[in-house]
Amino acid sequence: VFVGKPMWKDRQLDKIYQKINHKEKIIFTGYLPSDEAAKVIASSLAMIFVSLFEGFGVPIVEAMSLGVPVITSNVSAMPEVAGNAAYLVNPFSTEEIQKAMQRLYEDVDLRIEMIKRGYQRVNAFSWDDSARKLWEVMEKTVKEYA
Repeated sequence: VFVGKPMWKDRQLDKIYQKINHKEKIIFTGYLPSDEAAKVIASSLAMIFVSLFEGFGVPIVEAMSLGVPVITSNVSAMPEVAGNAAYLVNPFSTEEIQKAMQRLYEDVDLRIEMIKRGYQRVNAFSWDDSARKLWEVMEKTVKEYA
């Protein structure tokens, strides 16, 4: 299940999709409101979030808060956000992504451990703490340039 609005339409991707066996089992939901997206994520075996660039990686934290193991990129902000609670992969390696998906599918103990670590990792983030830190940076900047 692919959730979200496609950011780039690619003819090569469309050609690949047309060649896939069992494409009737692949679902593209498009954009979903937050409550519906949360239900889809919560019912997933894992979230595969292999973005090449993110400013933060909110979907990683959202999945962890819903008790869903995460496979994510080993680049940009993802390793910092995920900590030791996600399976990190090279986003350019389909083989590495496939192996991570297979391992999570087959290894129930690994999934349980990742869920536990995810719940712990989520505690490191809060909107209030983020707002406080942002305010501190803004105050410091104003004092330096005033």
